[in-house]
Amino acid sequence: ISYGIGAAPFVAMMQGLHSVKDSYRGRVVALQCAPTFDDIAAFQSRQGDLNAWDQCSIHYASKVTAETFLEIAPNSLDHVDIIVNGPKDFVTAVAKVYVAAGGRKLIRVYGFDNPRHRR
Repeated sequence: ISYGIGAAPFVAMMQGLHSVKDSYRGRVVALQCAPTFDDIAAFQSRQGDLNAWDQCSIHYASKVTAETFLEIAPNSLDHVDIIVNGPKDFVTAVAKVYVAAGGRKLIRVYGFDNPRHRR
């Protein structure tokens, strides 16, 4: 789950997984958040083969809600690893919504400044 430019490292990570797709057994679900879709359109256009990869789905939302988690999670939230990148307030909001949706696992925060964050 990323906010704005925070999508950049996730797109790179997904492209890396795509490069080993024949041996990768997982599923990647990305949620790119921004005030408008236009704010992240550049990341959408750089996804290339990711859009055709059946083990990957990429979604957009202006904000994260409990309903969003439940709609895009491939199965139960019990089997999902959450990685978040964005401003501190966004990360805090995602953590709260994740718990409200029933999430119990620790959220991993990826940041350009590598902040320590606990939910």
